[in-house]
Amino acid sequence: MSLEFVYFDIQALGLMPRLVLEANKIDYVDSRVDLIKWFTGESTPKKSETPLGQVPLLRVNGKEFCQSTAIVNYCAKLAKIDQIEPLEALKVDMFVETAKEVFDKMRLASYPALQTVKAEEDPTWQKRGAAFFEIFKKNADEKFALMEKCLSVLGVENEFVAGKETLGDYYCVFWLMCAVDCGLDGELEKAAPTVVRIAKNVMSKNQAVEKFANNKETKFWPWSLTN
Repeated sequence: MSLEFVYFDIQALGLMPRLVLEANKIDYVDSRVDLIKWFTGESTPKKSETPLGQVPLLRVNGKEFCQSTAIVNYCAKLAKIDQIEPLEALKVDMFVETAKEVFDKMRLASYPALQTVKAEEDPTWQKRGAAFFEIFKKNADEKFALMEKCLSVLGVENEFVAGKETLGDYYCVFWLMCAVDCGLDGELEKAAPTVVRIAKNVMSKNQAVEKFANNKETKFWPWSLTN
């Protein structure tokens, strides 16, 4: 089977598919799309050439699929980390949905700020990045606290399923990586210590996860490339 993941040269929505595949040593081609060329129509592939005009994109034996959640879930099935008991899966899914909800609320509320500065006036993303982060970081501790509350309700302390890695564990790594890149690691540690503890736990047990999480070459957002 041939597997190719196509996304920008950042983490963001590409982090989870890459993490799941690399944590479980699944061979794949990691194709990076130039973000600027994507918007000017000069990228490979072009926006118009993708199934729904968007990335992430996953090619499985040449056939193209998109939608972030679908891709992550497929990668989880390939890695066989979804093979858990129904009640365990319910716990994992409840946290995953909470973690995604927090991320979506923060990023979607912040995207309009990028439009306040013209791209041609800010080639290094510094001004647009500053505007984005001003909103993204606002009340972050309150949003992080929702993930901690979810884990408390579920009774999860160090891992979701004893002796197994799940998407829940990986989403904790996702949030730790995002927080570190955005300068919010202190806020995450304070408001959601269990998220940080779970992330560090899986990193300590899986060298591939630790290596992925500590890779500083690929930034989380394009506007943090110069930070």
